[in-house]
Amino acid sequence: MKALSFTTLFRAPRAAAGAAGGAAPATQAGERGVPQTLYGFILAHSLWQQGFVLVLTLVSFPFLYYSLDLPKTIVSRSASPTSRWRRSPT
Repeated sequence: MKALSFTTLFRAPRAAAGAAGGAAPATQAGERGVPQTLYGFILAHSLWQQGFVLVLTLVSFPFLYYSLDLPKTIVSRSASPTSRWRRSPT
């Protein structure tokens, strides 16, 4: 058995047709491989989590709005001229 060098052991395998030209063969649709762009890699590995965070954010927006609107409404109503809590000038 012939001993293989370190670089030969860890070299990426090449397709038989693309080995002579030195260029990697194009992947066909449906094959799973490393995506060409960083965005493709991120979407391929975290699309479900991103969708979950998006839905959670959209569901929580009404609660956030009303929690911030309630103090404003209380202060605005108490400071309005028609408020029943306001003292009348004597």
